[in-house]
Amino acid sequence: MDLSGRASRRAFVLGSAGLALPATTVLGAGAASAAGIDTPAALRAALSSYLSTRVGTVGLLLHDHHTGQEVTYNTFRNQSLSTIKVLVLVALLRRSQERGLAVTTSQRALASKMIRYSDNAATDSLIAQVGSSTIVRVARDVGMSSTVVQTGSYGTSWWGYSTTIPADLVRLLRVVVISTGYLTTVNRAYVRQLMSTVTATQRWGVCDPPLPTDVYTIVKNGWGPLSGGYRVNSLGYVHGNNRWYSLAILSRSPNGFTYGRATVDAVSLLVYRALDVPLR
Repeated sequence: MDLSGRASRRAFVLGSAGLALPATTVLGAGAASAAGIDTPAALRAALSSYLSTRVGTVGLLLHDHHTGQEVTYNTFRNQSLSTIKVLVLVALLRRSQERGLAVTTSQRALASKMIRYSDNAATDSLIAQVGSSTIVRVARDVGMSSTVVQTGSYGTSWWGYSTTIPADLVRLLRVVVISTGYLTTVNRAYVRQLMSTVTATQRWGVCDPPLPTDVYTIVKNGWGPLSGGYRVNSLGYVHGNNRWYSLAILSRSPNGFTYGRATVDAVSLLVYRALDVPLR
C-alpha cells in the first residue's frame, strides 16, 4: 500500500476502476502520431500537445540509453511517495556491501514486501535498520542532489514526503540498470528482480500503459492524496522491441488518482511509441 491505512487502500480501489479506460483510450489518435518522433524537441512538442488537454501538473525526465539523449519536460519538485523505496533498497544493499555482510533472510522478506507490494510497515522497518544517515548519504552518492530525504514514520517528516525531481529518480535508477560499480552485479540484479515482479495491480505507469509482453520492464510507483493535487508518480526502465530507456514521471492530479493514473499511463505510452527509433 501507499500513504497509509484505509485511505490509501480506498484510493487504490478507485484507481483500479480506471483500468476500464486504458491509456490508448485516453490518448486516442495522438498515440499513433507519436511514432516516428526522433528528436527531443519533437517529443517535448508531442507531450505538450497531449498534456494541454489534461488538468494537473506533470514533469518527467527520459533517458534514451541507445544514444544518451535526454528529454526533460516541465521539471518540478514533488513528494516522492513510494518511489523513495527504491532508494531505501539501494541503501540497504550498499550498506551490506560496505560491511561485508549478506542481506539477511528477514531483510529480503521486508524488501520484497516494500518493492513488490509497496508495504509501508516493511519500509519503516528497513529504514530503522539501515539508518537515516546512510540513506541520506547514498542519495548524495548516486547524484540525487535535488532530493530532500525524509525518514520519519508518518507526520510531517514521513519518508513518503521526501521531495525529489525526475532527474534524481533517473540517476537513482542508473545504479540499478547500468553498471556503475556502486552496487555489485548480484545486488543490481536483485533490485531489478523485485522491480520486475511488482504485483499486477501496481504495474502501471512507465511499465504498463500497456506495453507488449515481450518488452522487459521494471517499475516502482508512488501515489497518495495531498493538498494541491493527488500525487501520482512512476519510475521505471523499458528494454526491448527497439526501445531502451529510463523514465521518471512526477504528477499532481486535482481530479484524483484515477484521472492522474490515466494521464501518467498515456504519457508513458506516448513515450514508448515515440521511441520506435532512438532519439538523435
